[in-house]
Amino acid sequence: MTTLETPTRLDLTGLTTGPAQVWGGVRLVPLLRERPIEDLRLSPRAYGEAIGLVDVDGRRAYAAYIPHGYVASWTRDGSPAASYGTQLADGRTAGTDRAAPVECLPLHFHRRMARRERGNRLRFLPLHLAVEGYLALHFGGPTIVWDEWARRAVNRGLSPRVERAEWAAFHDETLAGGLLGPEYAFQRVYRLGRFSLWRFLPPFQRRAENHIGECVLDSAGRLAYLKTFRLSEAQVRRGHLLDSLAAHDWHLADTAGALGITTEQLAQRVEHAGFGALLVHRRSGYRP
Repeated sequence: MTTLETPTRLDLTGLTTGPAQVWGGVRLVPLLRERPIEDLRLSPRAYGEAIGLVDVDGRRAYAAYIPHGYVASWTRDGSPAASYGTQLADGRTAGTDRAAPVECLPLHFHRRMARRERGNRLRFLPLHLAVEGYLALHFGGPTIVWDEWARRAVNRGLSPRVERAEWAAFHDETLAGGLLGPEYAFQRVYRLGRFSLWRFLPPFQRRAENHIGECVLDSAGRLAYLKTFRLSEAQVRRGHLLDSLAAHDWHLADTAGALGITTEQLAQRVEHAGFGALLVHRRSGYRP
């Protein structure tokens, strides 16, 4: 089986942009595939209104409202895969106009964000993979101990958490340009037969679109699933700052020089980004 090398870009090869549907401020743009993918199925798993507790790595956990997860089912020989748990129903309780209740417990515990289940099935939490990738960005702290960084930063890290042909061209080149144009840093989360589940981080370019997300690609790099989240400018600034520091081994003077600012200005940016407690404060100011 061919193994896909780590990708660097997102593309919509094999997908055709269809006519959009607009409802108020919401525009739904269908992406059409000539032939369906038969050996991979994504099935939603509803968690109701319960609060979810996610075990990240055995030492860290967080609480969040998780309305649903996905169960990915796949086959290794390319034969069709049936969606696990699929039912035909009208969604209402018999004899009433009320929606049928979703069976759930008041509290759900999730062991990791992507976890193998019985057979060829993988349960993962949509966008939680991507958000965790952003939150964990260089949160291991500096690899070299510089005087400017407090011992806490070294010992504990940074402690996280788009009608017709014209419309299709407009969508692909304009609306989705900010998503499809940049290069991303991809990290493989899990292999699903000839598919792989990836999460990715943007280059954190200032005053530009930056998306985090997750996707499923086949062995040829063709897109089977994609979910993204556009970062705010403040989130981009934090990511850009952490990227710059990590690129210079967390040395303030070298990072400041690369950014064309003084060490004191960089220290102020670190403080404004919420990382001020990691700097060693001195009476004479920040030590360059």
